[in-house]
Amino acid sequence: MRDVDFQRLIDDCRRELDEGGFTVAALVGDEMGCDWAYTIGLHRNFGHPELLLVGLEAPVAGAVLELMGNRIAAGHRLDEGRALVMDGGLEFRARPVDALFRAQGDWFNLGREVMSHWGERWPLSLQLVWSDPGQEFPSHPGDPRWTTRQPLLFSA
Repeated sequence: MRDVDFQRLIDDCRRELDEGGFTVAALVGDEMGCDWAYTIGLHRNFGHPELLLVGLEAPVAGAVLELMGNRIAAGHRLDEGRALVMDGGLEFRARPVDALFRAQGDWFNLGREVMSHWGERWPLSLQLVWSDPGQEFPSHPGDPRWTTRQPLLFSA
């Protein structure tokens, strides 16, 4: 495992937000969990909920969120319940992340640390839930067919 200078990472994120932008944290899971990625700064600088993508490989999830974040920075909005299809056919639906997951657990650790600099808590967030190749979406949190590959961070 590489040594990471966490304070430098936090400072770099804060600087990006101070300059009016946003950043994406893409994390690689371990044997107990899947990869995930989320935005930091969409709420602070663009008045939009943060975005979370769980279960796709970290580089793919990060690229999707970078693309969506750039669209939002250009003035587009992604509202709760909205469906979107990326080039190549990957389909998503936006669902609000439950307040418990926003406040606790490991999902937004870096983001919470970055935002604490301004005395802010982790804001409203939308999980981009993806479909399988058959266009089937998880039906409810805890669905055993999806739990390990795409945990859902919202109430049914």
